[in-house]
Amino acid sequence: MKKSFILLVLLLFLIPTEGITRDEWTTQDKVLEAFWLALHTVDHLQTRYITKHPDRYWEMNPLLGRHPSTFMVDAYFIIGSLLHIWIVDIVSQEHRKFLQGLAIVVSGTCVFHNFSIGIKMDL
Repeated sequence: MKKSFILLVLLLFLIPTEGITRDEWTTQDKVLEAFWLALHTVDHLQTRYITKHPDRYWEMNPLLGRHPSTFMVDAYFIIGSLLHIWIVDIVSQEHRKFLQGLAIVVSGTCVFHNFSIGIKMDL
């Protein structure tokens, strides 16, 4: 399942996008994306912490499983970041803001929850 997910994501990057009209990024788009990327990075570092403390914590993301390897966590977050940036780049301005807002809410909720139960960040 995990290898299939990674393969699927990599295959998505092969979809031709030259025919897609991209809207220019506004300053607000850039700020929202930077804010999401910061939250996503914190979530990544928290998930790495979980991998090093399997006796106290487990991962709730079904794509990663309860006790993923550090490699799987890194791959998931790096691929997820690239995929997210690619998707918000090719959607319309209106949809971009919606997707960025949704991503911020989801990532922010995960980060807040993790901090609330004592999960720290780990490189």
